[in-house]
Amino acid sequence: MLAAMSTLGRLVAPISRLRARWRFARWVWRARFVLARHGCKLEVHAPHGATFDSPPAVRPTLHFGPVGGGGRVRIELGRWVHLGRDMEIEVLPSEESTLVLGDGVTCQANVRLVLFGGEIRVGPSAQLRDGAMLKSSGSLVLGERVMVARFSSIQAHDSVRFEDLSGAAERVTVIDSDHTIDGTDDHFLVKPVRSDPITVGRNTWLGANVVVLRGARIGRNALVGAASVVRGGDYPDGWLIAGVPAAPVRPLGRRQAEVAGSG
Repeated sequence: MLAAMSTLGRLVAPISRLRARWRFARWVWRARFVLARHGCKLEVHAPHGATFDSPPAVRPTLHFGPVGGGGRVRIELGRWVHLGRDMEIEVLPSEESTLVLGDGVTCQANVRLVLFGGEIRVGPSAQLRDGAMLKSSGSLVLGERVMVARFSSIQAHDSVRFEDLSGAAERVTVIDSDHTIDGTDDHFLVKPVRSDPITVGRNTWLGANVVVLRGARIGRNALVGAASVVRGGDYPDGWLIAGVPAAPVRPLGRRQAEVAGSG
């Protein structure tokens, strides 16, 4: 009996892998067809395929009305990538865009990736949890083991970088740009966009409901307190940063001892 079950297991495993590869190939074909209808070429480099709870929706953006084609989207997937239920990948068909998900990246349900040109690069073993959104028309880079929690939004017009081991708790907003508001009757969406790169240092954590604005450069091993608003500027390594607007409050752990010793 045990021998029969072992034999059955050896037969089922290859069939399951073959089914997963066929399912992934069918998803790639459908995504290429959808984008080709809008004049956009899709290139997929994923020798190991990917698993998903439901096939991600790949579609052209609807924000700008009818748009021309001529663009290209390149998707690169590492090993053991998992794409969650009801995931969306939205692209601007007229632009060159790149999406890279490294080895072991996990996307949970309702994750949304928006490419308006530029790139989104997610490092190995990173996690995008339920409802997270990444949007880029520039360079949006998440390092190794970065975690973006539920319903957080990270938007890069120019550049946003989360270094390795950093992360964002629930409902965090990180955005490196804004529109000029000058008090006139001109609609704010037609005003020039101002942008300045954002960096979140290695092993730094953004607490729940934090807002990080253009030009913020947060150091390594720091903690940003819940509901803080971090404006443009430099913030030190190893400190608690909190408030509206946020400011360094006190050093943390070993950094506290170092500061005390230097005093």
